[in-house]
Amino acid sequence: MKMYNVNRTTIEEWRKRFGLPMIEISSHKKFIRKDDLLMWENEMKK
Repeated sequence: MKMYNVNRTTIEEWRKRFGLPMIEISSHKKFIRKDDLLMWENEMKK
């Protein structure tokens, strides 16, 4: 959220619609590895 200056709702939408890779620890704790995020971002640019 900090990197892109977006809210949690936007992140969830990206996960559902665009396959944002996310590690779900619980319903309240979710993480994204920086390498996975950058790879996902590069794929979205294509």
